This record gives sequence, structure tokens and C-alpha cells, in this order.
Amino acid sequence: MKRAHSSPPPLLVISYEFTFSPFSGNGVLARSLVKGLLACGHRVHVLCCRPAPAHASEDRPIQAPEVTQEHATALSIHAIELPPDQGWRCLDKLSGWKCFSEGARMQSTALLSEVNGSAVIVIDWTGAAAWRAMRDARSSTTGTLPVCLYINFRVYASGLDATDVTAAWYNDLESKALDAADHALALSARDQAALYLLRRAERPEEVGILLPCLRGDMEALARSEVDAGTRAAHLPHGAAEALALSMLVDAAEAFAKSASLTAAAAGAHGVGRRFVSCVVRASNEKNPQLLAALFEETGLGDELARRGLVPLVSCCGPIAAELKRRVEAAAPAAVVLESFLGAQALAAVYSATAVNFHPCIYDAYGMSIVEAAAFGAPSVVNKGDAVGATALLGADGVVQLDLGAPLHALATALLNALDDPAGLAQTARVARNRALSWGEEAAGSKLSATIERMLSFSMC
Repeated sequence: MKRAHSSPPPLLVISYEFTFSPFSGNGVLARSLVKGLLACGHRVHVLCCRPAPAHASEDRPIQAPEVTQEHATALSIHAIELPPDQGWRCLDKLSGWKCFSEGARMQSTALLSEVNGSAVIVIDWTGAAAWRAMRDARSSTTGTLPVCLYINFRVYASGLDATDVTAAWYNDLESKALDAADHALALSARDQAALYLLRRAERPEEVGILLPCLRGDMEALARSEVDAGTRAAHLPHGAAEALALSMLVDAAEAFAKSASLTAAAAGAHGVGRRFVSCVVRASNEKNPQLLAALFEETGLGDELARRGLVPLVSCCGPIAAELKRRVEAAAPAAVVLESFLGAQALAAVYSATAVNFHPCIYDAYGMSIVEAAAFGAPSVVNKGDAVGATALLGADGVVQLDLGAPLHALATALLNALDDPAGLAQTARVARNRALSWGEEAAGSKLSATIERMLSFSMC
């Protein structure tokens, strides 16, 4: 007998990071997917972590007017507060994943009764570990076990050095996540292939692809008709001053040469686009140290200054202090941002960005690439299929460079790209159109259809 649902079924989503003190793209994407599912008519229960007060920052609740009141009331969040000795802002084996799993085990009966006979969506190995604890602890009276969809936001070992001994540990947990799933989704073709290799022979479940979507608040801002001055008013401290100074310097130099002030103020990259930005989280897997090394070894900062461009680097994350020290020492003119940027501030930064430098050698998706694209800022990414967002934006919607090349060769390639404003403008147009074509509702619809197919083939 097959399960049947006349209306969108209730769902349980298990995500370590969600709306409480979000710190990475995982929380952002999980939030977007839940909003997409709510828009499809699902009632959604979310099991997630909340950091101890000592580690907390700003929460990002899902509520009206961001979603309709009907959708807001269809969302229930069940938060497991981590103890003070469990840190926050990391998604590796040093995270509070064991506490998350134990909390999930204790809530198993109550939560499974809410989605009896439906589906659970588990995100990454941390969510999968929590799901296995729930499944193993469930009461025999709980009812039908829901089907399990495993969404892998990142094949963890893919971002580790080949000599890293923890790779086998992560591979084992991701293999177990696949074992416990009825279907799996990756965010890129590269991760899809990696997950196929991690499958155990006795569990030949399919691994599909769900491309990362542009989050709703950023899409709304990108589509809004706002003049440059209004947008720039939201630039974070230091960035507005650097932008204004850069434009004034160009205007003064042009005046000295009896050139047009208007043309000079526009600059080669258009009015106000003066930043070469790097806004990834300051963590080893995101590799922002690459940009610091370019400043230290190649004189890239001086070359950017000669072009009227200003480096802008986010220093928020576990290696923020080291990154800040290196960038400020090697590129004193750089704007260093030390706090998490909200949507308005990000929109202002991207709107003032000539090129977004994405330093990851490997990245499962690269949320900031899609966001930058929505505001007309093209991204430099590692060549090939190493960055998942390339599948959405296309090879002509990003600037692909060999980020593993010698530093001087990489600096030359980056400067050559910056010296081709017409080419960058064309890349930016392509990227913007594709970024705006794939939002939360589109991704939610694809995810909902995947769940419906899973339920239609599952047996009672």
C-alpha cells in the first residue's frame, strides 16, 4: 500500500544551524529552503541548535512581512540550546553535534508524531547524526517512520588537505548519512560524484542535485529600484568613507589633467563600483588567506590603488584575528569588516563591488557568489567545477581563474580581468539574470516535488 497525501504533507527539517545566531551559508540556505517549502503549502517543523547566551548574536526569525502570516503560523521551531562549553560558529567535529544528537534523541517521540508517515529532511552530517539518534530512540508506538531525504550542503573531506587524518572520520559519517536516507541531494555535480563514491553497496539510493538559490530578502532588494545614494547609505562603517575617498581622488586627478570630472568619477567599472570584495567567512575551508598572501607577496594592493580600486575583506569567523592582522599589514588601504553583515549592508557592498573575489579552492555552492551576482557584481572563482554556484551562473557568468597558480601569476590574471571592464560588465549581466531566475520558491517547489515522488514510492 502506498502513502497518499491530498495536500502537501507535514515535514520535519533537521538543521544544526537555522535562525538562531546564523553564522554561515548553511543557516542561510536552510532558512531559504524552509521558506520555499512553506510557500508550497507544507507545515514545517524545524529541529535546530541555539547557542548558549554567551555565544549568541543576532537572530533572524522567519516572520511576517517576510512571509505571509499563514506561512509563519505553519512553521514550528524546536531549538536545542547548547551548553556554554559548546562553542558556536563552526560546523566541523569541534561543533556541538553530539549535544544536538542527544537533544534530538530526547525529542524523538514528540517530533515524529507530528510527521507520522511523512518525510524528514536532514541537512549535512550533523543533521544526519541527529536523525539517526531520533530514529534509534523512537517508540514502537510512534507510528510509521517517515521517509528520509538527506541534503548534503558540503562533502566535508573535499575541502580538506589530502594528508588530513580527519577526512576518513567525515567520510564515515557521510556514508552513514547516506545509509539512513531514502534519497539524497547534493549542491553540485562534484559533490554528487563524491557522494556516489561514499555510498555503501547495499544502499544504492539516488543522489540528485539541488542548486543553491538566492535568498528572498536579497532577491527583493536586488529587484527594488533604488538610487545609488540610498543604497550606499547602508554601507558599513569604513566602507562608505573608502568609497567616497576613492572617487574624490579620481576626480582630483582628472581635474589636474583637465579631464571630465563626470567621466573620472564614473571610473572604469561604473559609478561607485570601487571595491574588490572578499566576503566569505573567515575560516580555513573558505581560504581567505589566499587574498592576504596576494597582498603580501605580489603588491596587489598597490596595483588596485593605481586603478582606483579598494580591497574590502570580511574578517568574521574563527580565523578573523589572523586574517585582519595580515590584510591590514600588507594592504593598509583595505576596508576590513569585523561584523556579520545584514541584507541591506550586503546589498550596499555588492552594489559598490567591481569584482567579488571568492578564494575557495573548493566550495559546495558559494552563497555569496549568487548574492553578488544579483547586484551586478561578477565573481572570480576557481576554475572547473570546484565551486557549485558555477552550475547556476554558467561558465560565462563567472570569471574562472586557477586559484592554485603561483601567486604572481594569479595576481596578473586577476588584474587582467579587472582591466577588461567591458568583459566584466557582460559577465555581470549574465550572472544577474541567472541569479534572479532561481529563488526560494523555485527551489522549494523542486524540493517539494522530490518529497512527493519519495512518498509516492514508499510503502506503508
